[in-house]
Formats: sequence, structure tokens, C-alpha cells
Amino acid sequence: MKLKIKVVLVITSIIIGMTNVYAQGIDSTKSNIEFTPNVDIYSRFLWRGMQLSTSPSIQPTVKMVNSKLTLGYWGTYQFDGATPETDLYVSYSLPKGFGVTITDYFVSASDVTIGDYFDIDKATTFHVMEGALTYTGSEKFPISLLYGYNFYGTAAYKGSMYAEASYPIKNLTVILGAGNEIYTGKTESDWAIVNAGVKVVKTIKVTNDFSIPLTGQLMLNPYAQKLFYTIGFSF
Repeated sequence: MKLKIKVVLVITSIIIGMTNVYAQGIDSTKSNIEFTPNVDIYSRFLWRGMQLSTSPSIQPTVKMVNSKLTLGYWGTYQFDGATPETDLYVSYSLPKGFGVTITDYFVSASDVTIGDYFDIDKATTFHVMEGALTYTGSEKFPISLLYGYNFYGTAAYKGSMYAEASYPIKNLTVILGAGNEIYTGKTESDWAIVNAGVKVVKTIKVTNDFSIPLTGQLMLNPYAQKLFYTIGFSF
């Protein structure tokens, strides 16, 4: 019980600290909070070099954005009900294109209860918590970089690291990612390239006021020698 309380206090302190830093620079009379819902439907759920479902999935998102601070929820539910996921995250934009994000991944089977969600004991929890540092380049060099580290949660995932670089060329984005442990299926810390591919986005005009982005992604995992493809719509 003491461990659970300590973890909750640490996570709460991080989120409150980021919020307070943000709030100190805001004029409350000019603040503009925006809530944005979104939903994606994909033929397969691909993530960081892995195919996490063999059936189509629906992926809802709700986020609150106010200047540099974003609080959000992201989830996925496969049509076959295999491994539903509920993620909460907080991110803060730093100067010069940098940013920091803390994500609480909660991946569960269909028999997991609400009580399991509040179980954060490191021996039995279904949660995985990741801290990530991101960088977004300038318009002249629009590279995006990500480094993530799993600092708490399910033993199989804790300590795993992942790094990714992506670069857009018009409506095509080239992606290259590497990881260790959970991404390679080995307990040692050796890294390997696990995600190499491209993503293409095309906007389909439905009416003068409504368009639907169509995304196709080809993902190669050189380490596992597997090739995946998915296509989806965003609303």
C-alpha cells in the first residue's frame, strides 16, 4: 500500500509541477482552452515495429490543449476484442522545438476489471509508464525525434527504451526506429532497428466543408524480419 501511495504521489507531483510551470506564464484573461475529440479506424494496429492486432481497430482520442500544455486520452479497441488499451498522457512544449511527455499505457484483456486499473503495484500492475523527450525541427528541416524510456510498470516492459526519427517529404513520411528489450523480445539491453517504413496521408474531400484524411503505412521490422501494412481513416 505504501508503494502505491508513493507512486501516485510521484506521478501527481510531476503533472502538477508541469501544470504550475505552465500556469505561471499565462494571463488567465487571455487563456484559450481547446478540447478536441478524434477517432481513427485502422485495418491493423501497428506500433513501433509491432503488429498489435490482426483485426481492424477503432482508436478514439480526446485532448485538452492550452498553449504549451496538453492533457489527453488515447485508446484502441480491436474488433476481435483482443487487447483493448486505455492511455492517459500529459505533454509540455519546451523552447527550441523540444517537448516532454509522460504516458500511462494500460493494456488489458477482456477479463480485466476496474479494480485492476487502480492496481499500480509493480508486481501485478497492467500499467506501463513512459517518459519521452521529443524534438520537432524547423520548417526548413522538419525532422521529428523521439526518445522514450519505460520507468515504471509491468516487469516485462520496465526499462525498455525506444528512439525514432521521422522526416516528411510532402505527404509522405519516412520513419526509422530502434529499441531494446520489449521491442526485440530479449532481456539484455542490446539495441536493434525494429521499425523502418513510410506513411502516406491523402485528404479525401467529401463536401466543401468536410474532408477525411486517409493514411496508409508500410512498416518493416528488420530485426524480426516481418513486414506489416495498415490503412485507415481519421475523423
